[in-house]
Amino acid sequence: MKTKIFTFLMVAMGLLASTSVFAQNKTTVNLGDSEEYTITVSATLGNWTGTAGTDYSFDWTIDDATAIVGGQATLDAFNGISADVTWIKSGFFNFTVVGTDANGCLTEPLVIPVTVSAMEACVDADNAVNKQMCSLLELETTGEADGDEIISFPVSVSNSSTGKLYTIDYTLSNGATTYTGRETGYTPGDQIEVDINSTQELITLFTATSDDSGSPKEVTVAIKAVTQEGTSLNVSMCATPSYTIEVFEKPSVSFIVG
Repeated sequence: MKTKIFTFLMVAMGLLASTSVFAQNKTTVNLGDSEEYTITVSATLGNWTGTAGTDYSFDWTIDDATAIVGGQATLDAFNGISADVTWIKSGFFNFTVVGTDANGCLTEPLVIPVTVSAMEACVDADNAVNKQMCSLLELETTGEADGDEIISFPVSVSNSSTGKLYTIDYTLSNGATTYTGRETGYTPGDQIEVDINSTQELITLFTATSDDSGSPKEVTVAIKAVTQEGTSLNVSMCATPSYTIEVFEKPSVSFIVG
């Protein structure tokens, strides 16, 4: 959703000066956001008659062109009172706008600071389902048992704008066997569900062969890559983008033969 992010009043007294109004303006955006930056001009001060780009114009620049899609060339395409950009780099940036009115007089440069918040992805382990499981039985692995075993876990993406979707690449591994999965069209906070009866790798991971240690086996669930769909932005990983599932060994019973 495009947001009008700032307005300012052009003032002319021979050589024009400019003032800005910030009371209702947004100067912090999220990585991947598309924004419309708009200015307004005075109806009485300065000669703003005619057509933008022909009779009067505005030059838009940014101090780091790599921060927006298309770089400075994107801004060069706008010579009117608004410019549209998509942010692809986090950090602190300055927009500068200079106007030339129909008399050929310049405004003082107006600098608008914009902070672009970084995104960080992390597994929400507190809300993961089935962090402790019993080993699959033989009937389950041959598909003869009723019902499937499901694990699920949510992924959080900090500073994600409403409506943005993501592709999540993840793995489940015990060191010897690794399953690689992908979730597309993902909304942060939703559960990613994995049917552990769906592939042999998962069946192997969740079948804990007894070694008489009595300790549960461990399967690590980790997100490997998170990409914002529509922008192809790669989201940074948090410090620990994983959690562990404990898989208990199958208990054993036997008949006493006498």
